Amino acid sequence: MSYLWPQGAEIEFFSPLEFDHPELMDMLFVSDLARLRMRCGFAITITDDARLPHDMERLYGPRERWPDSAHLYKPDSHEHGEYLVRAVDCKPASAATKQEREEKEMEMAYQALTFWKEGRWEQCQLEVATRHLHFDDYTWMGRTATRPNIFPGVSK
Repeated sequence: MSYLWPQGAEIEFFSPLEFDHPELMDMLFVSDLARLRMRCGFAITITDDARLPHDMERLYGPRERWPDSAHLYKPDSHEHGEYLVRAVDCKPASAATKQEREEKEMEMAYQALTFWKEGRWEQCQLEVATRHLHFDDYTWMGRTATRPNIFPGVSK
């Protein structure tokens, strides 16, 4: 089933209703998420997507405590104008056991890294957190660090 997004794109598997801010998401990235879901062969739940300043404040408190976040929508920070967000936190939609959840998370990570290997997510970052995986392709910052970047995290 395909869903019509605010940007006019039709995306398979993911409804805009599954996102807090679907209008701020990059459609190529969301299309890749649909491809990720198809390659995994199981449903994926989006637990966090684009964030606005009030979302960051709710999570982290005052602005001076905010981390640099690929989730944060920054309309004036891209040389070509508005930058749409290419970041999500997600998890397998269901798993009967801890082992099944871990196996599904490993498959999600593997499939996401194939996007880097194929050149689709050149600035791929993968966070393996306690209750979710974070994927981003935060390309507008002009990062020069070796990619993919894989790091541990703690779910909020």
